Amino acid sequence: MKCFKDGDQLCVVFDDFINIQESPALFFDLNSDIAKTIMTIGFEGLPVFKLRKIYEDLAKGVDK
Repeated sequence: MKCFKDGDQLCVVFDDFINIQESPALFFDLNSDIAKTIMTIGFEGLPVFKLRKIYEDLAKGVDK
């Protein structure tokens, strides 16, 4: 997974991301704990259950 800032949100996508219309993406407010952790420490700073939920939501194509 990788991420990038999109306005006031952090966008999390799979590594094979093409564009927002064709690829699943999750958005987190930049002030959220998840976004702050990813931006400062990286994905490895998240608990495994949160990483798993993000991965599962992306795999299902769920938009947050």
